[in-house]
Amino acid sequence: MKNALLLWLLCSFPLWAAAQLQDDFSDGDLTDSPAWLGDIDRFQVNGGELQLFHVDPDANNVSTLYLPAPTSLNAETVWECLVRLEFAPSSSNYAQLFLQASEPDLQADQFGYFLRVGGISGADDAIELYRQDGAPGNAVLLLSASAGAVGGDPALARIRVVRSVAGQWDLWADYSGGTDLQLEGSAQDDTYAMGGYFGFVCRYTSTRSEAFFFDDVLVDPLFMDVTPPSLLSAEALDATTVLVQFDEALDAQVATDPTRYELDGGIGAPASVLADADPSKVRLVLGTALANMTEYTLQTDGISDLIGNMGSVQTTSFTFLALEEALPFDVLINEIMADPSPPLLLPEAEYIELYNRSDKAIELEDWTFSDGGTPHAFPPYVLMPDSFLIVCDPEEAAAFSDRGATLGLEGFPALNNAGDDLQLYNAFGELIHRVPYTDQWYRESDKDEGGWSLELINPAAPCGGAENWRASENLGGGTPGRPNSVLASAPDDSGPTLLTIFPDSPTRLTLTFQEALDPLLASDPSQYLIDGGAVEVIAAEQDPSPSNVVTLTLLDSLEAGRIYFLMIDAGLTDCVGNPIGEELVQTFGLPVQPQAGEILINELLYLPQVGGNDYLELYNASERLFNIGDLVIGNIMGSSDSIAPVTVDRLFFPATYLVLTEDPSDVLARYTVLVPEQVLQNDLPVFPDRSGNVTLYTAGPGGEPLVVDAFDYSDELHNPLLDETRGVSLERVDPGSPTQSAANWQSAAAASGYGTPTARNSQYLPYEGGASGAISLPYTTFSPDGDGYRDFLSIDYALDQPGYVATARIYDANGRLVKELASGELLGTEGSFRWEGDRSDGQRARIGIYVAWVEWTNPQLGKVEQTKKACVLARRLE
Repeated sequence: MKNALLLWLLCSFPLWAAAQLQDDFSDGDLTDSPAWLGDIDRFQVNGGELQLFHVDPDANNVSTLYLPAPTSLNAETVWECLVRLEFAPSSSNYAQLFLQASEPDLQADQFGYFLRVGGISGADDAIELYRQDGAPGNAVLLLSASAGAVGGDPALARIRVVRSVAGQWDLWADYSGGTDLQLEGSAQDDTYAMGGYFGFVCRYTSTRSEAFFFDDVLVDPLFMDVTPPSLLSAEALDATTVLVQFDEALDAQVATDPTRYELDGGIGAPASVLADADPSKVRLVLGTALANMTEYTLQTDGISDLIGNMGSVQTTSFTFLALEEALPFDVLINEIMADPSPPLLLPEAEYIELYNRSDKAIELEDWTFSDGGTPHAFPPYVLMPDSFLIVCDPEEAAAFSDRGATLGLEGFPALNNAGDDLQLYNAFGELIHRVPYTDQWYRESDKDEGGWSLELINPAAPCGGAENWRASENLGGGTPGRPNSVLASAPDDSGPTLLTIFPDSPTRLTLTFQEALDPLLASDPSQYLIDGGAVEVIAAEQDPSPSNVVTLTLLDSLEAGRIYFLMIDAGLTDCVGNPIGEELVQTFGLPVQPQAGEILINELLYLPQVGGNDYLELYNASERLFNIGDLVIGNIMGSSDSIAPVTVDRLFFPATYLVLTEDPSDVLARYTVLVPEQVLQNDLPVFPDRSGNVTLYTAGPGGEPLVVDAFDYSDELHNPLLDETRGVSLERVDPGSPTQSAANWQSAAAASGYGTPTARNSQYLPYEGGASGAISLPYTTFSPDGDGYRDFLSIDYALDQPGYVATARIYDANGRLVKELASGELLGTEGSFRWEGDRSDGQRARIGIYVAWVEWTNPQLGKVEQTKKACVLARRLE
């Protein structure tokens, strides 16, 4: 790079116009033609030679003298000098000749070349050529002349160094001081193309302060500048200041003329131009402010350097970016690759993707990212609006570079496959986004084994938790650097919804919302009121991960079994400020242990569709409040038992349903679910495909297992007219009838999608009883077409006492036997038989009139009775 001082000197000294630097000191002067610089008061001209003349020196000294002497690889360059040291050099007394120095202070860091005369020891003292790379200690020996040639007293040599355009250095010397120079050695080095200064460095003790002599200095040729300044760049420092950079020092009078600059976009010429501390730069002060995130073109004309080289029209473009501070959720963690193995079409490496969803240009420097451990700081990087940034380990950055903007973050943490707590903070330590993901967020069991990323579904709803994430649908396994494959764009303009309340103890409540809350409001106890204030909330604490959970601390203990009302203030907002809008009231209580028959097995899918999942629906048939987490589910039929504790703490209210499944998303996708929040993820026992058992346990008073309900299921319980039962649930007909009664179970109706998780069963038909000793039909017309409405004929009985044995048959209108429903079956006092509309051979019966005939006998009473009831089998005409 050209140096302003060099150019100024080139302009100032006529001698330099000859493109050569020469001084034989015959004029007896150091201050003119040329003017030497440095420790000028420690040198003199004595008898036509330059002599070190340091009066009153210290024990150890360094003195320098130099001249600007610009050189370049554009031409072969020759340096010559006569050196005479009136002593035998040592490590404390020797000379350096800088041929190509980058800085005027010859003791400062340099990037150039120098000769060293002596300074080793006696027979080893030689003239040596070095390259200096920065600090004085970073010197590389390129070549050494004859050992011992400058080890005597005096040490004398006329030296010539020639550097070719190709970077070859040749060292010549005449140790008599004459002109018969001999080649001492050669070296190849073109590390530094240009030099700015030539000079002497004398290192000496006090006794050698007048014993250094130099003469016949020549540097030929000098680099001559004939090139006008070149416009390198323009940078907007703020809306009204533009820093303009040229490649050399400028004529300040010309460069500060506003008429030589013009900006497009309606800006025009600047109001004024200020010289910068760096003479190769100027600052344009604009009268009209720049528009944010707008590209401008700057034109300059007639800018000249210090020696009058004037340029013509030049242009450069720049974009003004007004960097703004990010608010929470301006930048989102938008994609997570926690388990890249085995890879699909992406690099086998972990990454996260950041997305700037704001309209701001945001500087990420000193932001931090962590997985809950040590935070790792970002280097300088401007994240533009509506843009993505892939962040990964620096060693993996190259693998992602073709997929979009990539930043290798030093210390990028290892992401846990099962889950992690990812946190993004700005430079001021403010939380911008937090994602406490788990492997349940994939929602697809075949994608949580590796190779697939987790993608944010809706960046416009950043308060959402797990429901706003799912596995990528891109066949490559993810979309780093691009919009997500599961992208949805519905704006978040609704407030938070309370999903569950659960009492962790008599004095602590955990509230779970469907999205993250504003932390200040969520932690304000006045936002929550229990029974109109009868139970005081003394503290509210928002869980930072996940931030949709709030724990309330109560002053008084809750009473077991009592139902309470929690009211939440309408002003409570989600993380982006959407309020609830109206006071939210929800019931809760302290649960009790269930007893036998209080929680019922209500629906079971044990043979799901291919790729689907089992589910078990429970019904609270009592008037009491339970915790579903107090149950254990078992299958005790067969050679090996299978059990699965319920690990979800959830209040189970009277007359409500809860569904347990290993994959809620699968159930939600395959069936119409009335209350999705009541489908809970939990392991289930192994349910064999043809027959098995479901048993509900809880802990008894002494901790012993207590059976709450049990059901032995089999394919025989399905409607025999169904050709396929895969994906069809078994539904309980009557919650009030025995679980183990075969007549109390029926296939879910086709019209309901063959399953009704969280809703009343499609085959629901409570037994309403009848007169003592009577047989009754709740309805006389039925249609076994799977629409959920009267799909079977129910033949109800109510007997005056136990001990009856019954036979039940169906006849057609001509008196022919169609189906025998029971033969000598021991009855209870009440119950029902069921006809599915099939014949004894398994075929469908025709539409028409039929007769239900029942005979019941009590052997102990010697009593035999019969009854007949007419019915109609109907079907939809097509």
